[in-house]
Amino acid sequence: MLIDLYKFTLYEPTQVTYIELNLSNFVHEKSTGLSVPGITRFFEQSPSQHGAFDRGFLLQPRVLTFKFLVRATTPTEFYARRKTIIDVLRPAVNNLPGQLRVTLPDATIWKINVFTTSPPIFTPKDSLCEEVEFTLIAPDPVWTQVVAVTYLTFAQADIGTSKVATYTGGWITFPYPFSIKGSLTHPIINNLTSGKKIDLNYTVPDNTTVLIDLRYGYKTILQGSTNLLQYLSSDSDLEDFWFLPDPDAGSGNNTIQVTGGSTSGNTTVKLGWTPVKIGL
Repeated sequence: MLIDLYKFTLYEPTQVTYIELNLSNFVHEKSTGLSVPGITRFFEQSPSQHGAFDRGFLLQPRVLTFKFLVRATTPTEFYARRKTIIDVLRPAVNNLPGQLRVTLPDATIWKINVFTTSPPIFTPKDSLCEEVEFTLIAPDPVWTQVVAVTYLTFAQADIGTSKVATYTGGWITFPYPFSIKGSLTHPIINNLTSGKKIDLNYTVPDNTTVLIDLRYGYKTILQGSTNLLQYLSSDSDLEDFWFLPDPDAGSGNNTIQVTGGSTSGNTTVKLGWTPVKIGL
């Protein structure tokens, strides 16, 4: 059963206070919303058209529900554990999300940022035991593996060549961190597997770093505090320059090519990634 295979840990925003389910004091009973999140498809249909033309889809925020038992041996212990639940699930004043982590049977750990959308409901079972139910929402519905970032690095001698990034996740992910260190004139980073590119008509000064963040809610290209988005070509793929998983890219192999001129010994282009999954 799921409750025997998965280990759940729920952190409040500072990740100091947490609830670890499947222990004797917090016993996991039920959870929903771990697999594929809600999907909205977009259709186009003319007045005389039978059926419709599919224009694609978007993943919706993930809704997760949990039910577990809280057990204690003394009243002091009982109220301490009840306080822990409230501290973990209450909204953060600075609006930072909490974090849910799931450990799978293969020992991999996956995390997702969450907010509480309904207050915990406490139902007494006996004097020192109560059942707790609550609902969480994850605006970004994908699961990210808790693991060190993998990097694909292009040094001066690699500019003008291509390398393979083997992405082991189960869903698309943007390269992050993503940086260009000069000297490099007009850098173009192509994902030859997806046909997408980032084309920056700009000269990155020697020993100076440009940071590219393509994640939703960010979309920045910064050299220090200077935004370089104005130098991005109109046919660059700011919205969907990502690594493709298997089977969209065979075995998750994404061929990346970097071109540019006026290199130096400091020239380095780095694309990092962390595996993500659409569901557990």
